[in-house]
Amino acid sequence: MLRTAVIAILALSGCANAAPPGQPSSTAEAEASQLAREALARKLHVEVGDIRVESVTARTWSDSGMGCGAPGTVAATVITEGYAVSATAQGRTHLVHVSGRNVVVCSDAKTLRRQSASAARGIDEMFERAREDLARRLGVEPVRIRLGGVKGQQWPDSSLGCPQQGETPAAGPVDGLLLTLRYAGRVYTYHTDRMTVRPCPAIEAE
Repeated sequence: MLRTAVIAILALSGCANAAPPGQPSSTAEAEASQLAREALARKLHVEVGDIRVESVTARTWSDSGMGCGAPGTVAATVITEGYAVSATAQGRTHLVHVSGRNVVVCSDAKTLRRQSASAARGIDEMFERAREDLARRLGVEPVRIRLGGVKGQQWPDSSLGCPQQGETPAAGPVDGLLLTLRYAGRVYTYHTDRMTVRPCPAIEAE
């Protein structure tokens, strides 16, 4: 009898801790999801239960505005780790950025896509491209790679300071950025002209 009771308690405990289908599995993602729902509910004047989270994606932004600061505000230049939460409410899809307890409701997803197209040369996008490239080369998940810093740079030509074999660089100068990324105690550098990124020095798969 006692054994049966213990098994029942353990089974109920496991069900209580399991994440509901379709919901974020990790604690950090779940917290970001809940904060995003609460913030969006306040903005739209609806119940939290009326908001459905579609996706939670780890992101890194280059400023405290988390990529969607309000017009006219000044954001501090600082690497900010967090989550981009896509949620639907009132028949529309919205994007909410979360970092710790800080939450910014960017706007609806359609508007965000238009804004992203016009800001394709943004620092945050170059960071994401570099992180995805490094993750592919090392065979790891992008979320495991941390961003170290960014520095404005002017390259002498289109090779961005790292000429590749067979390349014929176009004369510069070329304005760009020097990015640093960190993984497993190592630091990797990427050069960019705000359109493309390339590792410098070259990175071999580990």
